[in-house]
Amino acid sequence: MHTVISAFNDSQAAQRAVARLMAAGFARDDVHLQEPPADDAADAEDAELGERTMHSAEREVAFDRGVLASYGHFFTSLFGLDHPAGHADTYTEAVRRGKSVVLVDAPDDQQADRAMSLMRELGGSEGNVVQRDTQPLRDIVKLRENQRG
Repeated sequence: MHTVISAFNDSQAAQRAVARLMAAGFARDDVHLQEPPADDAADAEDAELGERTMHSAEREVAFDRGVLASYGHFFTSLFGLDHPAGHADTYTEAVRRGKSVVLVDAPDDQQADRAMSLMRELGGSEGNVVQRDTQPLRDIVKLRENQRG
């Protein structure tokens, strides 16, 4: 199984990507949109400024670890802690900075390439296709929703 993942600066562009993927034949359960809470999206500029101006221990204290952890748990359950490319950290950081992340499971290389092309056309960046042998995206999303309650 291939998981195609891309970050979007604009939430509306990410939502258009989800709609376009479904219109292209990807099942709704195989497509997921990970967005920051509304407050975090509004503070994305502040977070970027903080990233540029704060260093070392100051930076660690300034960002709420609980919020960052909630993003990280999803991506870690998807990619694992030790994925060599560091995708869990990359996309956790993207969401923390206020970006929306679209993910889609594709059954083969051809479909994965098709999904990546669609996302790039709509403004997706930081895109990757990851070969995964673990749970399908739909199962990870359902488990996460059940845990939230």
